[in-house]
Amino acid sequence: MEYYPLIKRAYLISHKCHKRVSALRFAKHRKWYVKRLRLTTQKYGVSIINYLVSKDGVYLLCAAEDPKILSGMMQVLQSSASKEFASRRGGESAMWQGRFNATFVYGDVWIRKCMLLLDLHMVATGQIIHPAEWEQSGWFELAGIKKRNKIISSTQAIAPWEHKRNHEKFREKYISSVEACCLKKSYGCLETWTNALAIGSFEWIKHVSESIPDAFKTIDSLPSSASPFDDGNNDTVALIISKKRRRGYLDMIFKKMEYMQNQT
Repeated sequence: MEYYPLIKRAYLISHKCHKRVSALRFAKHRKWYVKRLRLTTQKYGVSIINYLVSKDGVYLLCAAEDPKILSGMMQVLQSSASKEFASRRGGESAMWQGRFNATFVYGDVWIRKCMLLLDLHMVATGQIIHPAEWEQSGWFELAGIKKRNKIISSTQAIAPWEHKRNHEKFREKYISSVEACCLKKSYGCLETWTNALAIGSFEWIKHVSESIPDAFKTIDSLPSSASPFDDGNNDTVALIISKKRRRGYLDMIFKKMEYMQNQT
């Protein structure tokens, strides 16, 4: 039996705002959300690997021992954001567009790509020309610029990279990777990732989706343009499930990997 260690997995959480309200279009609202994110993740013990608070929603790359912890954290976080938004508008108004989505990201290669994907998203949409121009993101922590009130777990962020214990070399590598992506205009497509239930290698996707009926799933090899800094040696494969069935199958994948680890 092949061994897939749990430390190589992360969750990409995405939640979009209602288009008609654009609750996060102002920087002061995004700053409030970032502060609330820091306090809530500390309370629930969730490790943030990277994050982005954009004008139209939030994106969190995180790690947790149990996906149920993430669900509880997001319910509290998004509920408090909705109440704050309603109080500022002077009345009740829905802030979020449905429930949040969770994408299971497995493997160091794909966690690295996802980290870059979040920092490059605002560049890809044409709103900025470099991640340093968007304050409400993990770029400033990963680049070593922000020193206080950090949200990102440096241990978890460094783990997928080759410099696992050298923070300085990691920062140099990360900054150079982002610069290379900007130079090549290789930004990736965040929406492609958030639409998937799981992202990883073909072998892993095929293995964890064996018990899912073919009628419910689609396994797609993503084009190189969907991922930033793609060197062509690591194909990115997505497992796509309808939104109605996503949550149940995400729990199933986690339990299957946990069982496999306990058997080794």
